[in-house]
Amino acid sequence: MSLLFSHVKSFMLFFVLSCCVLVSPLYADGFGDCNDLYGCIDGGTTKIPQSGGQNKSGNKSSNSNKVTQNKQGTQGYQGGFLASGAMPTLGARKGSFLYSIALLTALFDNGVQKQGYGILLKDGYILAAADLMNEDGAYLRSVMAKMQDDSSKSLMCFAMLRLRATDSKLSLLRAENYTDIYCNTREESFYHQRINLHHFTPIYKGMLKSTVLSRKDNVLFPFVTENNALFYKSASIANIQKHSAIHGLPLFNSGGHFVGFLYSVNEPKRRNVVVSSDEVRDFVCDVAKRRLLPTSDLTRACMKNNTAIK
Repeated sequence: MSLLFSHVKSFMLFFVLSCCVLVSPLYADGFGDCNDLYGCIDGGTTKIPQSGGQNKSGNKSSNSNKVTQNKQGTQGYQGGFLASGAMPTLGARKGSFLYSIALLTALFDNGVQKQGYGILLKDGYILAAADLMNEDGAYLRSVMAKMQDDSSKSLMCFAMLRLRATDSKLSLLRAENYTDIYCNTREESFYHQRINLHHFTPIYKGMLKSTVLSRKDNVLFPFVTENNALFYKSASIANIQKHSAIHGLPLFNSGGHFVGFLYSVNEPKRRNVVVSSDEVRDFVCDVAKRRLLPTSDLTRACMKNNTAIK
């Protein structure tokens, strides 16, 4: 009888140990765990990206980016973004253009930080306003891009960008290093490939002139909500141009098609002008035809004189 009890006890111990092994977690929530979306978590702590060097004590941040303290005691940045308001009701398909928008943070060697919007183009290129990449008497140190898609409810770190070309109005950047959502550098993953492949913005020739007939017509534009997520609202171009300077604001028609880019100018009678989709296409193709970019689907569309970059 004692021998039988000993065998039963051994079996129960083995069964309990087997269950513990089988129910081990599949996602990164412990030391050294990794997965494709979140990257690796070290001891459950979140790493904050560093600027790459110590700033001088006399440096001051840009006036357009004031550090504020919210109710939770964490710091947030207020850029030149339009305040949230009434949100138009669009279907999920039409609202998917938000997944092609990147929130860009440019950091300069004098400590100035600027924020603005960019749009994802073919082959992982990102279009942004030129003034976001320029600061008098300073060098551009780094550009961080945050994006979101249908798998996330808020903006997440996506990539560190490198400036590839610029003129007086527009800039073209591309990912130099991809990151996980905690802004730690990592190799390009399926998550990055999925966004680059499915959520880039096609640039159609004549889209602004054919769909926005006057400055009174409404267009859609993005803003960041209190939950650190991208959403959109609607306003006429005339009303948008009255707001304070913004370092790049992409504009879309009611169907979610890109029609232009709001660009800031230093003129007393007008604050912002619209760079049309035609001008955007001409800028990208001019850079491509001067062979400043490696051969890709983006450059081939320009070389073939296609009416659209898609």
